[in-house]
Amino acid sequence: MPHLLVDLLAKRFAAMGHPDRLQILHALLEDGEKTVSEIGAEIHLSQSTASKHLGTLAGAGLVERRRDGTHACYRVCDPGLAAVCEHLCARVRTEVEAMGEAINGRP
Repeated sequence: MPHLLVDLLAKRFAAMGHPDRLQILHALLEDGEKTVSEIGAEIHLSQSTASKHLGTLAGAGLVERRRDGTHACYRVCDPGLAAVCEHLCARVRTEVEAMGEAINGRP
C-alpha cells in the first residue's frame, strides 16, 4: 500500500479514535447537518470543545463546514462513512452480546 494512502487512512482512523468525536459523527449521520451549538447540546460538550473536535474531523476529511450567517454548520462529507460505522458497530455489538452471555453463564 502506498505510504500516502496509509498516512491518509491513519489520519482518518485517528480522528475517529476519540469517544466524543464518535458521538459527533453519530449525531451527524443520524440527523444530517447541525450547528456546533446543536452538537454540543446533544452530546453534552461545551461549544469550544465541540468546535475543536469538529476541526479535527474536518482536517481528516470526514466532515465539512458551511457558514450560515454567524453559525457554522457541519455535515459528514465522506459518503462511505455510514457504511463503515454500521459495519463496525454491528460487529462490536455482537462481540459485546457474546461477552455478556459468557459472563452470565449462558452458552
